[in-house]
Amino acid sequence: MAVSTIDPNGLNVGQLGGDKNIIINGLMECCQRGNYSSAVSLSDDTYYLDRWVSDLSGVSATIQNVSNGYLSKINTQKLAATSSATGRLVSIQKIEVSGYMLGVELTASAQVKSNSSDARLFLVDNTNGTVLGVQAHTGGGAFEKLIVSGTPPTSCTDLRVYVALRGAAQENVAITSGDYFEFTEVQLEIGSTPTSFEYESYGTTLQKCLRYYEKIDDAGTYRPNGVAFSTTSTNIPLQFSVQKRAAPTVTVVAVGQIYRAGAWRTPTGSSVIGSGIYGCTIDIQQTSFSTENGYFIRNYNFTFDAEL
Repeated sequence: MAVSTIDPNGLNVGQLGGDKNIIINGLMECCQRGNYSSAVSLSDDTYYLDRWVSDLSGVSATIQNVSNGYLSKINTQKLAATSSATGRLVSIQKIEVSGYMLGVELTASAQVKSNSSDARLFLVDNTNGTVLGVQAHTGGGAFEKLIVSGTPPTSCTDLRVYVALRGAAQENVAITSGDYFEFTEVQLEIGSTPTSFEYESYGTTLQKCLRYYEKIDDAGTYRPNGVAFSTTSTNIPLQFSVQKRAAPTVTVVAVGQIYRAGAWRTPTGSSVIGSGIYGCTIDIQQTSFSTENGYFIRNYNFTFDAEL
């Protein structure tokens, strides 16, 4: 009787694949920071869509989350120059590096559309300044699947996948107003050849994104319970939805009102007095607190940023 064998590399494909894509939000679905369905002005070193950060130099540009992009059913991220100069226009995902990614061949792939032959997909070991793989688009204005492979060394602590208007050696290039690139289905996986893109639910993608960025506001019915700290302040504990990559930068965007002595009142100030990977504490100031516990806030907005 013949004995069948199983190729372990094949277990990373199809129904047995299961979380093979190292990239997070490769379908450009998750966008906690705002609605970019219309083009907005792009700033350097700024996150717009979750997990994707801009790198802009020499030119002005816009960014847009296109909802009828690739195949008219999959979201894309589109960056377009609005001035002409020598520079670069880049959208980067910085990978949270784990040991299993190092010393092995990785393959990055993406569906990219552009009117410029300087639009490229990169896999970069940014620790050592090494381009591990790069492929250019033809500039023909249609979607093309770009594929790059490379092996990050064990010394790599900053691994990046990005799409850019940029030279093959990461140099600046001549960019003309109206030059653009649009991309989606970004995947990074172990192996020397790309497999089919791994789709997942929006909820799964959001849970992964929350490790790096989260926003808590009163869009729902959530009302934190405060504890009186003094007659002029109360401490509001906030628990994160998921454990963060690191203790995040906490921003108090707004605290509209706090409930005290039987009425909603306007706070006089607020500050962050403690933050870790599981949660934080916000100190809310308002004159003449009583010493009772059981305070609530509303019309609030906090952000927690643990991006790389």
